[in-house]
Amino acid sequence: MATQQIDSPRALRVASPMPGAALVAALTTVHVGQSAVLLRTTTGDLLPVTSSAHGLVPGGWCLPDDREFAALATAARQRAVLDLRSWQGVLAATAATDLSVRPGAVDVVAARALADAALSRTVGDGASARPARPDHGPMDPFPLRRCARALVRAAAAGDGAAVHDLLERLVGVGPGSTPSGDDVVVGVLAGLDRRADGAARSAAAPVRQALPHLLDRTTSVSRHDLVAALRGEVAERVHHLLAAVGDRSLVPTAVDAARTWGATSGLDLAAGVAAGSLAPAHSALRPRAATPSPFVPLRRSA
Repeated sequence: MATQQIDSPRALRVASPMPGAALVAALTTVHVGQSAVLLRTTTGDLLPVTSSAHGLVPGGWCLPDDREFAALATAARQRAVLDLRSWQGVLAATAATDLSVRPGAVDVVAARALADAALSRTVGDGASARPARPDHGPMDPFPLRRCARALVRAAAAGDGAAVHDLLERLVGVGPGSTPSGDDVVVGVLAGLDRRADGAARSAAAPVRQALPHLLDRTTSVSRHDLVAALRGEVAERVHHLLAAVGDRSLVPTAVDAARTWGATSGLDLAAGVAAGSLAPAHSALRPRAATPSPFVPLRRSA
């Protein structure tokens, strides 16, 4: 099978250590979307390459130049196997970004506003209000978003059976290449990790225990995101939602942006983040004036 070599980009952002040259000499195309190309290395690991509009994702590379991303996406559609060895020089000179969720403040008012926006069937206020999205019937994401709170309540109560049942109702269910239910679960784990108090850590434990057994129910694209969330890592997009639950002034902008992410992914993630960050409510952290940036450049070892 013919392999197409791809010219090195002028700049690149990375979220993980660089695979060796042999691993990127024959990358297999798994999925090509509008803002992300998912490739598989020779060892079977997934390598997401995203556009600037999508942002960096765990274990991935992000191309700041949208024209370069478009060229990569075109090549991935035309050839099943790509060769990115020419990217090694740029990668070696690039500091990796840590996408781990870090503890931060939770403003209960902000988190509730985010939850309300994710669960609202309308966009806008008063006379300008309009339906957020037509009903999808069995593919309607709203029932899945409402499961976020139920999942957090069951996890906080230590009810492992209920957690497993709710995850079965979520994982792999709903519209999109990352099904809505999966995005909800990623958001829940991120919200709980943001809280990082004893109650939140206890609530996250049964979710992390049950989720690995259900990963074969969903798409390879979504499975990659769920495995990263199990490690405590989420995409930049999700970090923006986490920042919003700590600062209510960021909520409107975060919600507007989330509405543009995929078919329904943005608000699915928002519903999960809000639910996770709000529970257990009795031990919510007090808001503080500023939260350090969650994106930490890492030194690349030789």
